[in-house]
Amino acid sequence: MSDCPQAVFPTVPAPRPATGEGLIAPHVALTSIACVVYDWCLRSDRLAWSPNADAVFRLAAGPPPTSGEGFAALIDRDAAGRRVQALAGADRPDAAQGVPYRMQYALHAPRRAGAGQAWIEEIGRWFAGPDGHPDRAHGTMRLIDRRHGEEPGTRPRPDAAARAWDRAELLQALHTAIEGATRHRRGCAFLLAGIELAGDGMHGLAAGEEAIAVVAGRIRARMRGADVLGRLSDARLGIVLGTCEGVEMPAAAQRFLEAVAGAVVVTRAGLMPVRIAIGGVLAPRHARTAAQAMDRAEAALHDCRSTRAGFLAFSPNAAPGGRRGAGRPDDIVAALNDRRLALAFEPVLDAATLRPAFHDGRLVQRLPDGTIAPVPALTPADAAEGLAPLLDHRRLELAAEALSSHDRLAVRLATIPDPDWLAAQAVVLRHRRLAHRLILGIGEATIAADPAAAGRLLGSLRDQGVAVAIDGFGSGGLPLRTLRDLPVDMVRLDGAFVAAMAHSPDGRFLVRTLIDLARQLGLTTLAPWVPDEAAAAQLAAWGCDYLQGALVARAAPKPAAAATGVQALAG
Repeated sequence: MSDCPQAVFPTVPAPRPATGEGLIAPHVALTSIACVVYDWCLRSDRLAWSPNADAVFRLAAGPPPTSGEGFAALIDRDAAGRRVQALAGADRPDAAQGVPYRMQYALHAPRRAGAGQAWIEEIGRWFAGPDGHPDRAHGTMRLIDRRHGEEPGTRPRPDAAARAWDRAELLQALHTAIEGATRHRRGCAFLLAGIELAGDGMHGLAAGEEAIAVVAGRIRARMRGADVLGRLSDARLGIVLGTCEGVEMPAAAQRFLEAVAGAVVVTRAGLMPVRIAIGGVLAPRHARTAAQAMDRAEAALHDCRSTRAGFLAFSPNAAPGGRRGAGRPDDIVAALNDRRLALAFEPVLDAATLRPAFHDGRLVQRLPDGTIAPVPALTPADAAEGLAPLLDHRRLELAAEALSSHDRLAVRLATIPDPDWLAAQAVVLRHRRLAHRLILGIGEATIAADPAAAGRLLGSLRDQGVAVAIDGFGSGGLPLRTLRDLPVDMVRLDGAFVAAMAHSPDGRFLVRTLIDLARQLGLTTLAPWVPDEAAAAQLAAWGCDYLQGALVARAAPKPAAAATGVQALAG
């Protein structure tokens, strides 16, 4: 195979004009902005530099290497892998004009005295040979004294921590990883991290970007050198694990979850709690193309959020499109029509006495084979079809039936129901002298979307004797002034913050702050997802009123069965 034509760079510097309108010599201009030009023959791996390369890089070992492999040894392993992947050309063929690429990375090689650590901003373009594969590349490298192009005296870009590849670049990296795993008969994986910001949209776009950047930075700090992080959309990060077998994927996901658990990000708009959920897929075992991997990781992420798990891996038993059969809109409608929806009852304990105080009614469905499964969280598309109000109506109907055998029962609604319909339901409950036994919860984010309408609705419920709770307290961004004016009795903390107490100082601080705030407003507090007895004792010491979670007992089809699980803890 013949070598690429020799690159020719001028070696005789032109004199710099002292005055007048004469132009500065190109290499002088490039040196003044710490920029070099390179030409890289990919077939022979020969790398040619502009004459100012030694003056710009100032490497302790002398001029920069003249091979791509030699240069890769000077930068971090992650960047070296990304440079190779950028030149793989996946999904972006050369249409006779070359294919552009751009990246930033650290220069790790020792430099001469007085030259500190530097970062490189590389902009280039590769060109295909007769076979269509990358044959040659050329471009520029500019040294920057701070990561991600942050110039002295400027505010860091919000996306700095994630310099994350964009969607096209991530697809390219994923394609390359799957192709390599298939060729070498090994595994790789793709993880999709969905970021949930407290009060999403209420703190402003800039603050949200800052929070996402922090999350991306925390995830990157737990990644292996060859893994790739990219941003797929406003609140989704993709992670390509280039070499990954089955048992390694959940371990990697757990590292990332722990990196973000209980995080409270300081933004220009104030404190913003964040959390993530992760869906993953193994390739090529369960996905043979980049598009298929993304689709199946998305399906796993959806199921993960439906079950409130931190991580779920894609299962080939899922329904087409990734949704499990029990969660497809047509199956939910069928369950409604067949009256196969029911409530499962999870006990809630008094934090001071550890005795059952009431039950939390959760909507479940009886599948055609007789098994019980949770009703998954609805996607925006499902909600747009009007399924959410239908499920809320059924929740209240089931709650009214169950109250005849319960001292108190809590149910949580996904929407703000039609006021007239809900008022009629409350009147019926009051007439039956059951209204005072019902605790009706509505999500903080739902209330924040229309506080005025929510306030009117909650007020009418309290007038009928129904107790009102805010669900997911701390995650919906409800302003304090609005919270103070709402006719509510109880707040149910966001479970992710409670679960993170054991290993996150941020999580402990936030939970205690929320409990103190609720007490100042005269509201009782319920802490879900209580992970262990130490957390239960700490929550009680801070003044939390009620506890709920797997430590207490899991939901059961009958109240008596659920209550039985409390006895060991209650003594």
